[in-house]
Amino acid sequence: MILKGRSKSVRHQVLEALSYRTELTEEDWKKLQNQVKGYEGEVQFDECARQLAGNVWVLQDLLLPYEDTTFQLDTLVARGETLYHYEVKNYTGEYTQKGGVLRSQYQTQIMDPESQISRANTMLHNTIRRLGYYFEIKSYYVYINPAFHLYSERKMDAVLFAGQLPQHFRELNKKSDVESNKMKQLLHELMKLHDPHYRPNKMPHYEHVRRGVVCGGCHSFEHTTTRQNLICNSCGKKEAIAAAIVRTAEEYVLLFPQKKLTTQALYEWCEESFSMQRIRYCLKKNFRRHHSTNNTYFTVR
Repeated sequence: MILKGRSKSVRHQVLEALSYRTELTEEDWKKLQNQVKGYEGEVQFDECARQLAGNVWVLQDLLLPYEDTTFQLDTLVARGETLYHYEVKNYTGEYTQKGGVLRSQYQTQIMDPESQISRANTMLHNTIRRLGYYFEIKSYYVYINPAFHLYSERKMDAVLFAGQLPQHFRELNKKSDVESNKMKQLLHELMKLHDPHYRPNKMPHYEHVRRGVVCGGCHSFEHTTTRQNLICNSCGKKEAIAAAIVRTAEEYVLLFPQKKLTTQALYEWCEESFSMQRIRYCLKKNFRRHHSTNNTYFTVR
């Protein structure tokens, strides 16, 4: 059972939104492609993990506080009295490992996977100990792409390749899956610690960003409105106007976290596509309302 599902990272969402509202720099375009590729790899791993059976609980995309920083866990699987932790990478090409460094045939370097997984394991271990739980943790670094090849001088027990996953999950299904109330309590405590509003440092910033309501399917700015619906002139997608307003408001908050979400601000951001009354109603219904000296503003619930 999936207790917490997967979503795109904040950086992924911001870069994606900017990509159809402005022209990204070459560096930001590469970062977006890396984000897309990484997310595709995680989704591919999720598909492989569907073969897990029995009393299994899954947490995806956890962002947990640790001392003065935050650490991320791609996937956490709880079975019986054991936590299985997976970090997924969607690399392609041939790499060699020497002295704790992975190097591609083009001399591109990435960190030693064992060091990364060991660090994440330690932070997770300390976190659950502080919460008062004592479960075994097994961590794995997963290379999900079949087109990835690693040549190493030593065996790496904490590394799994795409072709090994089916057998790995079959073996996991043989493990004890006796339901543990304490394990379930721990997972719910970890979900409470999860920070859904975490925003990494050095996010991309652009002065000129196109305003308007985009299609939720093809991201076109061209649309026709009826009494209740927004219809894309490019792909024909139909969306309720209320849903389009909420979606656009969420994107506004994502792109401009330093600005207050007000009825007037969203009215202007939507290029006056909808009435102030309609926007105000949607904001009051779907967001948390706050009163300040000069204006009423809204935040995500």
